[in-house]
Amino acid sequence: TVYISPALRQKQTSSDNNSMIELKLCLQSQLNRLNKKNSSSISIEIESIYRSQSRSTMNSCLYQLCHDSLLSSLSLTDQKVESYLLENFLQIFIQHINDEVSNKINDNLFIFISYIYAFYMTNGKIIFDIARYLLNIDQLNEKRLELILLLLKAIGFVIHKDDPLQLKTFLQELRTKCSSSTLLTPSSKCLEFMTDTIKSLKNNDVRELSVKDKTLDKTNILNVGLQDFLNVKEQERWWIVGSA
Repeated sequence: TVYISPALRQKQTSSDNNSMIELKLCLQSQLNRLNKKNSSSISIEIESIYRSQSRSTMNSCLYQLCHDSLLSSLSLTDQKVESYLLENFLQIFIQHINDEVSNKINDNLFIFISYIYAFYMTNGKIIFDIARYLLNIDQLNEKRLELILLLLKAIGFVIHKDDPLQLKTFLQELRTKCSSSTLLTPSSKCLEFMTDTIKSLKNNDVRELSVKDKTLDKTNILNVGLQDFLNVKEQERWWIVGSA
């Protein structure tokens, strides 16, 4: 083993830190400019950065940027990228299931996960897994109902087009859980909004999200469920070839 003096090790560490800072600034600059019109060009730019950096460093850096942005209390196309984001954010999502009503962390995370589905980066399995998890972990309360309604408001119409039978079954389960829960009062605004939302979905009266472009590639959809991510330490990442 080659001896490296403390001074040289410190210099190397400082250099690595500077490189990470530069990479984060570069990615942050791309994300700050992201909008519907330039999403394609920015995706190409980020893909180019991926080719010039180690995948591990890029995944970690991109996750940290999303983490810092999403996990505030204020109100890409490679499967390895979206699975890395989902795996980490879902763990945090589960940790915050029983947080106070005013907490916005899970609101932000659920919207982010919903849009990953809307961009054809994963299929509906993970969405329905999470929604049913919220229904079944305990009696349905207002916060968990709010999260489900947030999902339906964000991508309900998209799900209605993609898998109407699955959505119909879930809405029936939702009504049953709401009726049996002692934590929801008949005068609850959430229940009123739920009724309006279900009615709108049945009548195709929900504003369609424009992000789900028919030209997007559907061949690289991640087919992974909630338990796959939660049990990753025991089962490993089977969806990534060669991953341990």
